[in-house]
Amino acid sequence: YCAACGLSPREDATNRDERFRRNWVRHRLIPLLEEANPQIRRSVLHLAELARAADRIVTRMADAAYLPALTEVRPGHIAFKLEALADENPAVAFAILRRAME
Repeated sequence: YCAACGLSPREDATNRDERFRRNWVRHRLIPLLEEANPQIRRSVLHLAELARAADRIVTRMADAAYLPALTEVRPGHIAFKLEALADENPAVAFAILRRAME
C-alpha cells in the first residue's frame, strides 16, 4: 500500500514487543500454525468472511424478531416473551439480548 501510494512506512517499536498478545500471535503463533498448514492465513481469512456473512444474517433475523418478542420497555427495564426467545435459534436469541443490552 505504501509503495503504491508513494508513502514511507513507519514502524512503531511496540510492533515487535511480544508482551502484547497481537504481536505474539503474529510473530510466533501464525508461523507455527503455518508449519502444520501452509494455507492457514487463507483458511482463517475464509473463516472470518463466513463468520461475517453469518453475523449479518443473524443480525437481520434478530432485528425482525426483536419487536415481536418485546413485552415491556421502561427506563432500566426491558422484558421479552421467554417462549419467543426459546423458539429462536440460539444465535438469534443471543443477538436479540445483546441488542437489548446495548
